[in-house]
Parts: sequence; structure tokens; C-alpha cells
Amino acid sequence: MATPQAALVANDNPENPSSLPQPPRRSTFIVAIILSFIFGIAIATSIPLFWMFRASQADNQLIQDASIALDALNAMDNSNLTDEKLREEILELRLQNRAQNFDIFSTYSSLLTSIVGFGGVIITLWATGQEILRQRDQDYQQRVKEVRQRQKEMQQQLQLQQKEVLQRQKEAKAELEQRARENRQREAERRRILNEKLTDTIENLASDKPALQISAAVTLLGFLKPEFAPLHEQIYWVLVANLAIDDFDEKVRSFLVRAFEKSVRLQLAKVQSQDQRQPLEIPLTKAYLRNADLSELNLSQVSLQEDRHTHPSHLEIQEAILDNADFYRSQLQRVHARAAHLNHASFTHANMTEAQLVRAELEGAIFHNTNLIAANLKDANLKNAQLQSAKLQSARFRGTNLHGAQFEAANLSDTHFNGAKLDTKALKSILNAQNWNKAHFDDDVFATLQKINQSKNGQTTQRSLN
Repeated sequence: MATPQAALVANDNPENPSSLPQPPRRSTFIVAIILSFIFGIAIATSIPLFWMFRASQADNQLIQDASIALDALNAMDNSNLTDEKLREEILELRLQNRAQNFDIFSTYSSLLTSIVGFGGVIITLWATGQEILRQRDQDYQQRVKEVRQRQKEMQQQLQLQQKEVLQRQKEAKAELEQRARENRQREAERRRILNEKLTDTIENLASDKPALQISAAVTLLGFLKPEFAPLHEQIYWVLVANLAIDDFDEKVRSFLVRAFEKSVRLQLAKVQSQDQRQPLEIPLTKAYLRNADLSELNLSQVSLQEDRHTHPSHLEIQEAILDNADFYRSQLQRVHARAAHLNHASFTHANMTEAQLVRAELEGAIFHNTNLIAANLKDANLKNAQLQSAKLQSARFRGTNLHGAQFEAANLSDTHFNGAKLDTKALKSILNAQNWNKAHFDDDVFATLQKINQSKNGQTTQRSLN
């Protein structure tokens, strides 16, 4: 885009015809008038002169004729009276002729005077116009000089401004580069200090002194702030490794659990925001996570670009201690929790499709509205578990302890209870579930269900053959 200075220079460019003041155009109208009047004056002057010349010739001819006549009379010896009379007539004719010539001249003299006077005015006007045109030419030339001078000055000023701008840009670039170098140096120094501090923290966590261990656990929790983002992944793995150690004091473990709750969420958010090809690994085998708040964990699948298939992240919590943990609305598809301690844990509204909960300790666990479709709970302990409104289609409870479990409004279509340990409370609860007659029971258990249902409703339920 042209700058205002460049536009002004372009407007004052002498080489641009539209930018310079135009010289006054010399009109030929005045010259034509002057020439016409001069031509008229010449004609008006030549007419009386021509008549005067003709009158003079006639007068001379008359005088010559009179002289010849007088000579002839003298030769004929006429009387003096006749001669005198003839002489007077000749003289009278001469005078009349001269008077006539003067009358013609006087007639045209006034016209000639007017024409000459008007011609003088025209000539004066013409001379004045010429002077005006000459003055305008001088003004035009002066204006051209001024415009060119101003253009030259503006070009010089523009060049000076361009040099100043380039100089400022160069200085700004140098300053930015200097700041970038300083920032890199500060960042490198900061990361060095943080790494040293993290190293000291990890060493303190491995110390035999509980005070140093607690201080280290609290420091790890502080490292999870946004300004320490480059260290978050390293801290995550430090926490995963230390949660499986049995030597920590209960207070140290509680701080490690709090740190893990925050760290695992940060790592899941990072995986999902960056669309990484590999799922987040959460290996918590034998980890201690009692009272952990893992609610609303999103372990949804991460896209793999090569074959457009999906590879779900999954939680490895085999033999982990997660008593009283909160998994509210967590995405726990295919969670591996073999022999995990999940007593009184809450899985309300969680998605646990195809979860592997073999031999898991789930006494008093809460599964309200939980999706447990195709979950494997073989040999698990679900004593007094709350499974109201849970989706249990195709779930397997072979050998599972279900004493006191509650199944009201749960969907039991194709659920396998073969070999499950069911008491009267659990059986009565199953009768209040959906599609319980489509579930699979041992023959004696189904017969007991029929007796309870008959005594309750006075009718016998046909067993589903599906």
C-alpha cells in the first residue's frame, strides 16, 4: 500500500502531466480579431486614397485640356473677353473638382479616425494580453520549479524516513533476538533448577525419614501447577512407581494419592488435546489408592491414523488398593482390576463395559446406573453391593459372593449367575430387576426364585429358554 508521502510525491511529479500546473492556452481569437481589424483599416484607408488619386489625375487632365484650349484660343486671336470668360470657367471647374476631392476625404477621415482609434485600443488590449500571458508563463515556470523542488525535498525526506524505519526495524530485531536469547537462557536455567529440585524431591521421597518423605510428597503436588508443565509427565511416572511401594507412612501415601488424582487428569487431558497415537498407560498394579477421587476420568479411545482403528486407553489396577475410591461418571471400559481392593468404592454412572473384575474385593461398592455390560466379575466379592439400575446384560457372576447385593431395576437380560452365592435378600432383590427371567441361574436357585415369586405374587414364572 502506498504511503501518504509517496502519494504526495506522485501528485507533484513534473513528469506526470496531471500533476503539474497547466500553462495558459494562447487563444487565437484575439489575434484573429486584431488581424481582421488591421485588414479593415487597410481597406478603409485605401478607398479614399484611391479616390483622391483619381481626382488629382482628373484635375491635372482638366488643367491640361484648359491650357490646350487657351493656347488654341490665343492662336485664333479671339477677343479678350472671351478668353477671360473661358479662363474663369476653367478655374471654377478646377476649384469644384478640388472641393469635391476634399469632401470625399473629409467624409472618410472621421471613419478612418474611428477605425484607427479602435485599432489602437485593440492593439493595446493585445499587448496587455501578451503581457498577461508572459506573466502567466513566468508563474507557471516558477510553479514547476517549486513543485520539482518540493518533490526533491519530499523524496529526500522519504528516503530519510525509510532509513530511519529500517534502522528501527534492525534495532527491534536485534532487541528481540537478544530477548529471545535471554529468555532461552533463563528458561534453561529455570529448568536446570527445577530438575535439581525434582531430583532432590525424589531422593527425599526415597529417604528413611518420614518428615522428608511427607515434604517430598507435598512438593510433588506443588509441581503439578501449570508453570511446571514440562515436568508433569516425569512426575506422573514417579507417582505411579511410588504408589506400589508398601514402605510409606499412611500420611505420605495420602499425599501421593492426592498428587496422583491431579496428575492422571493432566496426562489424560494432554493425550486427548494432542491426539497422540499411543494411549496413556496407567499401570497401577498393586498400587495404593485408598480414598482416591478418580471421578469423571475419561479413558475414551485415541485415534490411530494408520488403520483408522481405535485403541482405548485402559486402567491397570490389578491388586491395587482403591477402597472408598470415587469413580463417578468415569470412562473405565475394559478396566483391569483383577484382585483389586475396591471396597465401598463408588462407580455411579461409570462406564465399565467389558471390565475385568475377577477376584476383586467390591464389598459395599456402589454401581448405581453403572454400565457393566459383558463385565467379568468371576469369584469377586460383591457382598452388600448396590447394583440398582445397573446395566448387567451378559455380565458373568460365576462364583461371585452376592450376599446382600441389591439389583432393583437392574437389567439382567442374559446375565450369568451360575455358581454365584446368592442369599434370600439378593434373590428378593433380583425379582425386582428387569428381565430377571432371561438371566441364567442354577436349577436350584431358579426354583427358589419361583417359590419366592409365587409366595409374593401368587403366580409361577416361566423360565426363559434363551
